Amino acid sequence: MGVRLQYELLIKPAWNSRINIVMLFFLVISIGAIIVSLFFIIAAIFGRSQHIQFDASNRVIRYRFKTAIHPFREVRYNFSQIEALELKVSEWDSRPDTYNIRLKIQDQRDLIFGDFPSRPEAEHYLAVLEEMIS
Repeated sequence: MGVRLQYELLIKPAWNSRINIVMLFFLVISIGAIIVSLFFIIAAIFGRSQHIQFDASNRVIRYRFKTAIHPFREVRYNFSQIEALELKVSEWDSRPDTYNIRLKIQDQRDLIFGDFPSRPEAEHYLAVLEEMIS
């Protein structure tokens, strides 16, 4: 009996080529998993690690960033290029709201930073930055 069991495991099982509803269900789940995995891989490759530094003595903002495929870069903006500093609220269903500071610079994409847990803390740092650049 043991020999027969080993022999049956070595033989390729017969497969009928008909497609049924159950196969389509698992095919959709597999394709969805592949798409989600690709999204996370792309996000890991192209996502930015960033650092923003306000230099009041030189009246300049240093924006440093890197990605997995691009090396470390630094861009400098003068305080005169700043169009606006404002508070951005991120509302969440599963956790308390978070607060960020949005920095609008002429002809550049907005820089968003902070991720403060409370509104008063975010407003405090926003006021400090507004005083620094004025």
